Amino acid sequence: MSKEDVFIGSLNEGTISTTFIIYDRHARPVGSHQVEFTQFYPEAGWVEHDPMEILESVKVCMAKALDKATANGHNVDSGFKGIGSTTLLWSKSIGSPLYNAIVWMDARTSSVCWKLEKELSGHFSAMKLIWLMENVDTVKQAIKSGDAPFGTIDTRLIWNLTGGVKGGLHVTDLSKLMHLETLDWDQPSLKSLGIPAEILPKIAGIPISGYAAVLGIVVKSTPSRSPRR
Repeated sequence: MSKEDVFIGSLNEGTISTTFIIYDRHARPVGSHQVEFTQFYPEAGWVEHDPMEILESVKVCMAKALDKATANGHNVDSGFKGIGSTTLLWSKSIGSPLYNAIVWMDARTSSVCWKLEKELSGHFSAMKLIWLMENVDTVKQAIKSGDAPFGTIDTRLIWNLTGGVKGGLHVTDLSKLMHLETLDWDQPSLKSLGIPAEILPKIAGIPISGYAAVLGIVVKSTPSRSPRR
């Protein structure tokens, strides 16, 4: 296969819509499709998405973009650009969401924010997770039974598109909460927040920051000093 036959598919999961664009090797779009999805406002300041509607919009966008592309049958290597702190949990055994996705702009967690003010920063997805663990019975039961993987929208979509209940990958990228020395989830922070490590995705990637996009926690590590000569 020649270089001219290689295309890249880019999935942009936004706050109000899904977009899939196929580019050629010169970064020229050769096919694209966009689908908007429903915004739910159950109470003032609350914003939710239906995870199943988002997944269906992804499938439709991919299929339609491929139909529109001028070169059928070429390799497509897709990448994700997701809503960094929109939060959800789902059933690992049956694949269905345990609650609607809580959108990054949702303001229901103000009380948790005040309680954990010194420990949290950024988009505060940790607070959304804590709210779900404290207020949704299905989430409590699923976590207790070991059937509640957690993630942001990109983590959920990767899990779905790599097999789902049949061994889908539960991973997150290098922007998520990680201790810079252990290259793993920061255990003291998780313990202080009451978040079980087993529900978190595997970190895949090389750390470039001490900030946690997925949980919104700053993990500080003291730089090592060079030995005296």
